[in-house]
Amino acid sequence: MDTTAHALSFALLCVATTPGVQGRVAEELRSLGLLVEASSDSSAPARPLEYSDLSKIPYLTAVIKESMRLWPVGGAGVGRVADRDVDVGGFLVKKGTEVAIPMFCLHRAPWAWTDAEKFDPGRWLEEEGGGGGGKEGGKAAADATATVTLTTSPSKASPSSSHLPPQPLRLNPAAYLPFSSGPRDCLGRRFGMMELGTMLATLCSRFEFEFDESGLNEGGLAGLEAREVSKFTLSFDGGLWLRATPR
Repeated sequence: MDTTAHALSFALLCVATTPGVQGRVAEELRSLGLLVEASSDSSAPARPLEYSDLSKIPYLTAVIKESMRLWPVGGAGVGRVADRDVDVGGFLVKKGTEVAIPMFCLHRAPWAWTDAEKFDPGRWLEEEGGGGGGKEGGKAAADATATVTLTTSPSKASPSSSHLPPQPLRLNPAAYLPFSSGPRDCLGRRFGMMELGTMLATLCSRFEFEFDESGLNEGGLAGLEAREVSKFTLSFDGGLWLRATPR
């Protein structure tokens, strides 16, 4: 599917362009015996990835979550129609009004995220602070919650919102919507996460990735961002080019 392919491309872009991330992913895979390594004293291949491994790669999973925050595939957002008059941050949204939720902007909102423009997988890991993802504590958290009054509080979250980040993040649930939310969210969200984990782990176990600044990538990341195209899905005009080197 285009959505999964694009999400994988964005994750690989973040891995290739953020110092230290690729090495840490490799270490996590090595600890599970999944990393393919050239070795003169052993020709034994790395073992195949198994379903149970997907629950043992928290850092790689955090990489996926963080890449979907910065580069949500449905970046243009989703639309909803108000079924009643609703007050949103002091603005009256009348019944029947179509409301657009721009995920790309929401996922980079400075009121909701610490260092919103920074790729930081650690914000999703409880052992690294947990709350580094969303603004937490005191006035910052209060403001974040007050800004969007359509938010479902964590204590009242529906079963369909189980894909949202764990509670230690102390994140306003309305600030992270890579699969949308509510009764009409993405039906394939769990399968999509399983696909992404499987593909990213497999590729990173076999290759090292580098952002190629030649050709269409000339101009570096700034040039790449200038080629963003947001239609039904978020992509880059001319595609995304990375160099893969076998391990």
